[in-house]
Amino acid sequence: MTIGQVIFSLRLGRQLSLTELAQKSGVTSREIAMLEQGQRISPKLSTLEKLAKGFGMKTSQLVEMIEEQEV
Repeated sequence: MTIGQVIFSLRLGRQLSLTELAQKSGVTSREIAMLEQGQRISPKLSTLEKLAKGFGMKTSQLVEMIEEQEV
């Protein structure tokens, strides 16, 4: 599973639209969509921090989920 697939799965699991996640995280919906579609594969740590905040989790939890899925 890629970073984008993890983000997509989390977003759907929390029943958030792209717009809602963008509002909660401060990351644009375009950037989130690009990540989910695999058009951006290496987001900055600051982007991951914002997304984690939008999901209501710690950055370390999000990074851990991504690392577990990349194995």
